[in-house]
Amino acid sequence: MVESALVRLAQVGVDATDDENARQRKTLLVLVAVLILPISLVWGVLYLAIGTPGGYLALLYFVVSLGAIAIFARTRDFDMLLRVELLDIMLAPTISMIPLGGFLASGAIGLWGILGPLGALVFSGVRAGIRWYLAYLAVFFASGVVGEVTGSLAPIPAWFTSTMLALNIAVGGTIVFTLLALFAKQREEALAAMRIAQDSAEHLLRNVLPRTIADKLRAAPQTIADQFPSASILFADVVDFTPRSEGMAAADVVGMLDHLFSHFDALAERHGVEKIKTIGDCYMVAAGVPSPRPDHARALALMALDMVEAMRSRDGVGHLGLELRIGINSGPVVAGVIGRSRFLYDLWGDAVNTASRMESHGVPGRIQITRDTFELINHEFVCERRGTVTIKGKGAMETWYLMARRESAGAPRLRPATPDDADAIASIWSAGWGDGHLGNVPEELVAVRHEASFRARAPERIDDTTVAEVDGEVVAFVMVVDDEIEQVYVAAAHRGSGIADALMEDAERQIRQAGHASAWLAVVDGNARARRFYERRGWSDAGPIVYDAAGEDSPIPVPARRYVKQV
Repeated sequence: MVESALVRLAQVGVDATDDENARQRKTLLVLVAVLILPISLVWGVLYLAIGTPGGYLALLYFVVSLGAIAIFARTRDFDMLLRVELLDIMLAPTISMIPLGGFLASGAIGLWGILGPLGALVFSGVRAGIRWYLAYLAVFFASGVVGEVTGSLAPIPAWFTSTMLALNIAVGGTIVFTLLALFAKQREEALAAMRIAQDSAEHLLRNVLPRTIADKLRAAPQTIADQFPSASILFADVVDFTPRSEGMAAADVVGMLDHLFSHFDALAERHGVEKIKTIGDCYMVAAGVPSPRPDHARALALMALDMVEAMRSRDGVGHLGLELRIGINSGPVVAGVIGRSRFLYDLWGDAVNTASRMESHGVPGRIQITRDTFELINHEFVCERRGTVTIKGKGAMETWYLMARRESAGAPRLRPATPDDADAIASIWSAGWGDGHLGNVPEELVAVRHEASFRARAPERIDDTTVAEVDGEVVAFVMVVDDEIEQVYVAAAHRGSGIADALMEDAERQIRQAGHASAWLAVVDGNARARRFYERRGWSDAGPIVYDAAGEDSPIPVPARRYVKQV
């Protein structure tokens, strides 16, 4: 019954055109006003019962408030209701102090008047609240002083005064607390809704723009324009899609492209490359932007091979019956964000145009690459020379077809470590740790990092470890714990071969797939070679830290640098 009454009261004065905020304001004001009505009626009867005319002011409050609510129910004039209710609650109890004999003799009934300024604060803002509060103070002190001077118009028993003092403080305080609690609840709900909206906006922005670019724009609106001296660009076009789609329903056309390009999006995520845009049935992706990476051509070559394989596989997108032409080129590009109402991160430059020409002058089912890309990946991939091709706007160009990866030519294979790898990991770890740490860490740590310690620790860390294998031999490894890349080492004979880049790329992928937005690692101050390597891969020095390295009995503090990267 009470719930039904509250629902009906919440609808008083509400208009169908009101937004959610207007509905909440109207409902809150009506409910608070209705809550005070029976209190004013009881107060008026009590004061009249002991023979003081102050009770008439309480009953006058009741009549005015009830009348204002009735008029509001018909006119829906919220501003009128607010002004009347604020004046009513501020003046009626405060002026009542005059016939009741002042501040204490009235049982502090004037305290009820503070609801006027509080209501103005809630419904009209801070500036209005201050004005109403100053008005309340003036009326409160004036009425109290006059009451003290003139005295009570009728004798009031001491027990009644003390009882009313307690009731005015308790009941009035309850009303004030309830009003503030409702206001705080609305504020919490508004903040929660704002956070949800902000998270949605950030998620949308990061879906439209690369993460690092979105973070820059969110931190401070600015012109995004960067020059990249070396990057790779891939264009993939669906062969004969236009004539095929002419006989299809619009929903089927969109659904087919969405299925295809969503699969490519997953491949881009797996290989750590950046989708730039789709243009009709053409898909554009780049590596080396917006975060520079030395293996940009390799990354796109791997993705291109996976795209071709997906078109042929049963569990990929092969059932669509489509075929691709793919073109790749490498070189300098300019990248930036254009547009105001619809942001677009795009690339410009001759390298981009040439990559597009590689696709448009290519052959269905094949990946055509330029000499610039060929020279970057030839050592790791099998490429077939196509010969000299006349390219629109470029003239005669020598091009190749990317065929496959040279698995038998020393290319690394990454896989999760197994217990059988422990000895190889320990040997690489021991030698690599010595190269990077001797002379750069406390002697206390050097004393416990003997070869036997690595052979003891390696088996314990198998679950955290990914190894790189070349021709069946483990030659490098990386250890990842949560969002930290804890260890990465490459056997001396394979340093500089790109294996460290591949391991770091895989580690960053693991951290990203675990749901982390950024990764971190620690490097000792004196290991300049490692610091240059990380910085070249886009990692940033976040400052000095004390890293607790594992000791025999307790951690050993080591001065280091914290490096971070958005993944």
